[in-house]
Amino acid sequence: MDEFRKKYLRQKIGIALLQVRVLDLIRRDPDLSTEELCSEAKELGNNYGLNSNHLEQIAEIIASYGEARKAIMDFRDQYPNDRDLYRVLFGRDPIGRVKVFCGPIILHFHCNNLEDYTRIFFNLFYSVQEVTEDQKRIADLSVGVFLRNAPFESLIGTITAEKLSWLKRLERMILGWLSISVYDHEEQHAIYSLLSDVFLDGWEYEQRELCLAKELRSLRTQLKEVQSEQARLVLSVLYYLQVATKNALEDARDEILASLIGGRNPGGIFEKLIVVDVDGEYYDFFYRSYSKLEKEISSYPEASKNFIIQAMRDTRMKYINILWRSLGAVKKIKKMGFSTKELVALLTWEPVIRWPRLAQQIKNLIE
Repeated sequence: MDEFRKKYLRQKIGIALLQVRVLDLIRRDPDLSTEELCSEAKELGNNYGLNSNHLEQIAEIIASYGEARKAIMDFRDQYPNDRDLYRVLFGRDPIGRVKVFCGPIILHFHCNNLEDYTRIFFNLFYSVQEVTEDQKRIADLSVGVFLRNAPFESLIGTITAEKLSWLKRLERMILGWLSISVYDHEEQHAIYSLLSDVFLDGWEYEQRELCLAKELRSLRTQLKEVQSEQARLVLSVLYYLQVATKNALEDARDEILASLIGGRNPGGIFEKLIVVDVDGEYYDFFYRSYSKLEKEISSYPEASKNFIIQAMRDTRMKYINILWRSLGAVKKIKKMGFSTKELVALLTWEPVIRWPRLAQQIKNLIE
């Protein structure tokens, strides 16, 4: 590895370590001003060899954190009673007991009643819709949820919830009301969402998805050139499969990072991401697009349909293999001496498909 690559990799690791340190500062004192946090970040950044561009990006993240923190505290100050806060967000009083924990960047709901939790799970803000038994059954399969929406714009990406089962009630009696693993898992989703809003969204990021971006560009070129309607149909499906893979990997990364923070090991995470549960398991992100396409192609010409079905199977296997290799890389990086928080911070900035290469680069740097 040449000196430039070594320096670049050290900066990546430095950004991850700085992210962990700043988050630790925030958790110890959530009300530190953005100026104080930026000052700490600058000092840490200089120690880790980061340049001015890195520090500007970090300052932008801290500013976004400050806005989210202020929105949460303003809302909490306005509604200090937990039941009132639930009612303002969801348009009706909770049926059971609801407790709200105000974290640095999230409002975390603890629900004793399944219907109350289901209303949060399905984002039923101000909805006159009654919670159905089917919705309760699906929500009951989960233990926690992070909402990507909110009835107030300033609270988008800040609402999480946890379902308090009888086992969790026992844990609460022993360890206190806040279940750390579920809380940390859902908070990590909020952290990832905040970082995504600042840096990880948009077409520019999509282009950095290595071979996927290359394949997408190739398919777009072919779509412009072909004249046959059947050929265009097949190419359109192939394009859809590549986009579906890219989106599924992005969703998988978010879930992998949250699961690592929540205490799951890479093997358990892999199984969680590829097993389609008949009762509604929803962590196989690629299968969502796969199942939609299965229904869509039922009316296609037989020759095209057979080709597309094989392409779907091949693409799904490619997706699963990427996850397998990438989670194997996670285990390797963890063994190199990184804490779970440092590992998650490092992987946050790296597309899933690049994790094996990152593991090899770190190994080369250490050796």
